[in-house]
Amino acid sequence: MKWQALGASARGTSHVRADLPCQDAHEVRLLSADCLLAAVADGLGSAERSDEGSKLAIQAALDSLARSLSADSISNSDEWNKILTKAFADAIQKLEETSAETEIPLREYGTTLIVAVVQNDWLAVGHLGDGAIVAELANGEMKTISAPQRGEYANEVMPLTGQGALDVARFTTHQSEIEALALLTDGLQNLCIQNQTGEPHPQFFAPFFEAVKNPLDVEETSQKLTEFLDSERVCAKTDDDKTLVIIGRTSAPDF
Repeated sequence: MKWQALGASARGTSHVRADLPCQDAHEVRLLSADCLLAAVADGLGSAERSDEGSKLAIQAALDSLARSLSADSISNSDEWNKILTKAFADAIQKLEETSAETEIPLREYGTTLIVAVVQNDWLAVGHLGDGAIVAELANGEMKTISAPQRGEYANEVMPLTGQGALDVARFTTHQSEIEALALLTDGLQNLCIQNQTGEPHPQFFAPFFEAVKNPLDVEETSQKLTEFLDSERVCAKTDDDKTLVIIGRTSAPDF
C-alpha cells in the first residue's frame, strides 16, 4: 500500500471582491512509499505579505522535516516532538530572515501553520492557529486529530510571527494506523467541524476519503477539488480562502 494525496487552495469571494491574492497555501511531499509530509497554512488577512508568509513557512517546515527524517529513525513521541518543534522554529527563522532582507516588518508575514508526517504506523502533527486535521482510523472511526486553536476573542489566532509562537504551538503524535487524513484551513472548518465539540461531520469527509483510497489521476482530481472549493455551494457558506488536502492509503502508483 502507498500514500496518495490531493490538494487545492482557492481564493475566497471576499478576497476576489477586494482584489487580494489567496493567502492560503499547501504542499505535499512523498519521501518514500511509506512516508508522506503535508502542510497547510493560512496567511493572516491583516498582514500585507501573508500570502508569501504562508508559502515560505510551509517550504521551510517541510524542508526541515525532510532533513530530520532522512538522518534519523524516529521511534518515540519525544523524538517526534523535537523534530516538529525544530520544523516550526525553522519556519519562524525563515520568516525572520525574509523580513530582515526585505526590511518589511515581521508581522506582515503572519501566518498559521499545520504540518503532518504520515507513516505506516505513526502520525505526527504540528499545529499553530485555526484549521484542523481529521483522520479516518483503521477501525473506520473518523475523528478530529487536531482541532482549531481558539484565542481569547473570536477570529483571534497566534501566528508564527507572534511572540511566544513556539510555546503555543501544539505537537502531538499517534502510534496507530491511519487510513485517510484531511488537513484544512479555517475557511472550511465551519462547514465540516462541529463548533461545540470539535468533531468532524462524517458526511463531508467520507466521499473525499473514499475517493483518495482508489487509484486516480491526481492532477485531474486536484483540479476538480479546486472547482469544488470555488463552487457556489461552498462559497455561499464561506467567503474566506479555503484549502483542503486529502491523503489516503491506496494501491495506486506513486504520484
